[in-house]
Amino acid sequence: MGILSESVNDPGGDDDLQTVEMLILDASAATDDGNFRGALEGFRWALELTQQIFGEDVELAECRRSISDIYKQLGDLSSAVSELSGATRTFESILGTEHPSAISSRRSLEQLIQSSQK
Repeated sequence: MGILSESVNDPGGDDDLQTVEMLILDASAATDDGNFRGALEGFRWALELTQQIFGEDVELAECRRSISDIYKQLGDLSSAVSELSGATRTFESILGTEHPSAISSRRSLEQLIQSSQK
């Protein structure tokens, strides 16, 4: 049984939040170790669980931004742009276009698009 199918009966409860946090921490550690494929898998699981339990939220945008960074490390710039574009839209819709996270994400997206066109 996979981690996503072991979700608790109380969607959005503390156990789900802890599972998402654990997946993100593990994926971040994998990134730090240079295990980008493992990190990508961990962030994808965190993204899926976050979407199922919490819907569109800031944590979802953060996961997508992290996934974008990993795709960039792997040289898959089109996937990196796609993920960062989704993260930026989420940040803007939830936090507003002038929030520092939305501004930072938008600037990163512009830079990524420029580097992907070279």
